[in-house]
Amino acid sequence: MKDTIERDAGQGNRKKDTPVMIITTCKDEQEAERMARTLLDHRLIGCANLLPIRSLYRWEGKVEDEDEVMLILKSISAQYDRIAAAIKRLHSYTTPLIESVRIEEMDRTYRSWLESCLGADDQGDQEEP
Repeated sequence: MKDTIERDAGQGNRKKDTPVMIITTCKDEQEAERMARTLLDHRLIGCANLLPIRSLYRWEGKVEDEDEVMLILKSISAQYDRIAAAIKRLHSYTTPLIESVRIEEMDRTYRSWLESCLGADDQGDQEEP
């Protein structure tokens, strides 16, 4: 069904309008929701998913075992730098995870909706979240 699929293959690693999922983890649901709402309010993302997770990781020489909330943000690669900067400003962690996963295929209707969610925010483009 080629008509319902968008492809960005062969356009380089960071085509500016390539859909992406940007992933971070937060200490709790309140932090994740605050971050998601801020990014939505500034029209940097179209959607955020908040998922409770358990994380095992090494920090300062010992293995930690913590409950966290994974935040999956839907946007386009052109917004990555602004989203990453906002995550760093809003995050409680000194070293937050910020990773971007390029979406190679996406339903056209969903992609059109996503792109319609992004753009100039109500507070003006100059103000950073």
